[in-house]
Amino acid sequence: MASLLLPKSTFIHIPKCAGTFVGSFLSELGIPVTAYKKPHGHLFPHQMTESYNRYNFTFVRHPYTWWPSFYEWSKKRRNLEIMLRKREAKVSTNYALMANNVLEIEDFNIWIQYFGSFNLGMYSNILSRYLNETSLVINPLKVNYIGKIENLYEDLYTALTLAEEEFDKDKFKELAQSAKTNNNLIANANAQGYNKHITEESKELIYQAEKYAFDRFQYKHL
Repeated sequence: MASLLLPKSTFIHIPKCAGTFVGSFLSELGIPVTAYKKPHGHLFPHQMTESYNRYNFTFVRHPYTWWPSFYEWSKKRRNLEIMLRKREAKVSTNYALMANNVLEIEDFNIWIQYFGSFNLGMYSNILSRYLNETSLVINPLKVNYIGKIENLYEDLYTALTLAEEEFDKDKFKELAQSAKTNNNLIANANAQGYNKHITEESKELIYQAEKYAFDRFQYKHL
């Protein structure tokens, strides 16, 4: 899902952070959006020149749910091949073989010990780039509002209101309420929730590598 240009604001889509849901919800709400057209829409903010002087909002999520989501994404061969092509010049033969075997790993806790461990810390790096909290790139874009997936509807409502977007507030509340009984959205909500199957060892690996995300957004190390 791409980052989206709304009439008065921009939804900056951080990978694996509610992009598909927000896009669908805005469409149902009747807010016209235009997607950034670059590959996958996953541009870093300094590349989003149309949004430099706009109200910009985004969403983050708990590292314990971001990593299982990335795991599911990486199991799809097309996504895995894209990622490997980008890293082809940097990875060793052993790493490439390990990556190719990721499709055979059905247990997240095993995956995070092997393939996933090569990328731990990536979520925090992504966040710091998108939120302009790194010195690696000069970025004139400001993120005005950061919502949390764990408080998705309330934070999206707040973001649209602060951005002064025009939308039917009653319809928003109706859609949010109906989503609670929509099986597809319930499944999505469950996927966003805390993953009860993550072992203590996996939690510790993620916590040690993603302290920026935990500290910056006051997520608990459960």
